Amino acid sequence: LDPVASSSGEPDVQDQVKRVLSKIKKPETNSKENEGVKLENVPSKYPILRRRHRLVVLILDCYDSNGLPEKKTAQIIQDIFKAVRLDTQNAKFTGFAISTAMPVSETMEFLKSAKIQLMNPEGEQKSPCAEEDVKSSNAHCVAYFVKELSKAKKVDDLRQKLRMRGLRCHPMYCRNSTRMQVVPLLASRAQALRYLFVRWRLNVANMFVIVGETGDTDYEELIAGAHKTLIMKEVVTKGSEALLRTTDLRNDIVPSDSPLIASIKGGATPEEISEALEALSKASL
Repeated sequence: LDPVASSSGEPDVQDQVKRVLSKIKKPETNSKENEGVKLENVPSKYPILRRRHRLVVLILDCYDSNGLPEKKTAQIIQDIFKAVRLDTQNAKFTGFAISTAMPVSETMEFLKSAKIQLMNPEGEQKSPCAEEDVKSSNAHCVAYFVKELSKAKKVDDLRQKLRMRGLRCHPMYCRNSTRMQVVPLLASRAQALRYLFVRWRLNVANMFVIVGETGDTDYEELIAGAHKTLIMKEVVTKGSEALLRTTDLRNDIVPSDSPLIASIKGGATPEEISEALEALSKASL
């Protein structure tokens, strides 16, 4: 808004506010299909993800004893791609995202080794049982190698000790308990889904999160919510949830009979995955 508008003979600030509000409240006249075509044909300031009406998020924490992604992960990703493409009506407007504890460089290297063409890539003092992971650390994440798992503290204990020192942050174990990362308090993969809604207006109800039966210590947060969750059984052999807390509170956090949660066997064919996604798309609370 121009604070000197009234002095130059232009409408005053109040009128400018009314005009802005009227534009915000103005309903969109184009249908979703027309909007999608328009965005595809016209160069846009928004990323490609903004043009998608559905989002499939792959959060499969399949790591070996060294914390490296297992080879079967690549095949599962390919099968999910094929499954989504089988739905020709929605495939064009469906985007993919991979959420992982690996840094971008390692993720890109893994996808490249599996011949998967990319999408757009865009703490506490060191303890005797941990060693700083410089390669995985950045301005928003302090990462450590877990050298002695038997001495590793639970997430709840770590969070409490960090708060006692005035450090409000979110510690998590990942990559089959071989890494420990400390990130900002409100940073998590679950919050990242909500950010996509706030920033790019991607409807959370149209997000399909695909997880294993276990995963990193933020796994529980990824199941509950307004999004759809597809659990692939017998895929993730071991996660990091044992380091989450002393008392098992899974039943208090994860709904046991939500219509938004479905499961499918490991090694499912693309056709079976497509059918499961289609069934979930019709589910509602």
